[in-house]
Amino acid sequence: MKLLKSKKGFTMIEMLIAVTIMGILASMMVVQYGDYVKRSEEAVIKHELNQIIHVIDTAIASGNAYIGEGFDIPVTSYYDLSKPDDFKQIYELETEVALPGELKIYEGTILAYTHNDRTAYYDYIARTFRDDFVPAED
Repeated sequence: MKLLKSKKGFTMIEMLIAVTIMGILASMMVVQYGDYVKRSEEAVIKHELNQIIHVIDTAIASGNAYIGEGFDIPVTSYYDLSKPDDFKQIYELETEVALPGELKIYEGTILAYTHNDRTAYYDYIARTFRDDFVPAED
């Protein structure tokens, strides 16, 4: 009578099942990774825009916000800021750093900030980010 030897290793079916499971998990991770990258880029652009708004708020509150060619027009509220260059001018005077992205204004109150091909929209009167905002075609 032959004694059964303990088998060592895996069968082909076991290996096939393991590889299939790993493939499914890897494909799910690739999709999730793309979402994580997109959300992190959106968070970065919103943070940059939030910093710009904070600098401008501080300048207005302290009475240091001036616009105009000779910096002779005092800014007392966001209603005094009508052009993207007004925001840029105050930011660059307060921080002594060039604004890294581009600013636009839509509908009179929506500030659009674009940097590294990402854009964030902020309603500076309502004080909220506008993820649902779609600018009208020019």
